[in-house]
Amino acid sequence: MKKISLVVFSVILACVMLVSCGKNTTLDTDAARAAVEELGLYPASMVAVSDGELAAMGLTKDNIEKYVIGLPLMNVQASLYIAVLPKEGFEADVKNELESYMTSYENTWSQYLPDQYELVENRLVTEIKTGEGTYYVYIISENNERVLEALNSAVTEAK
Repeated sequence: MKKISLVVFSVILACVMLVSCGKNTTLDTDAARAAVEELGLYPASMVAVSDGELAAMGLTKDNIEKYVIGLPLMNVQASLYIAVLPKEGFEADVKNELESYMTSYENTWSQYLPDQYELVENRLVTEIKTGEGTYYVYIISENNERVLEALNSAVTEAK
């Protein structure tokens, strides 16, 4: 019975992964933001980053196709989530900009609240592959895996 359950689970997981990596999938940024907020892991004072605020993060808007970013309004919590889809040909540039931002972010928190710095040190860095490209993902929270699951739940069939 356990073997059958394991096989069924494996088949379902493989199907989900194939659908997520299919050519017709996209990350619905509004659904992603809503899914993350529903978890209750981030403070109510989180702000969604707008195009104009990308430059303050060291990101070049012209190199980015789509993004969903949530940052704390006040610097008493380090929690954040970032999912960025670079434009074709700018993958390395965007990845370097994000790494630079995260290095700066870590340096800031290393001088501040120890419990929040620990969250920053334990951040999750990964990628979400969709039919439109690869999103670079950075998550800092009390439960990084749940946030990643929420972001993955927003990968849908492209319209």
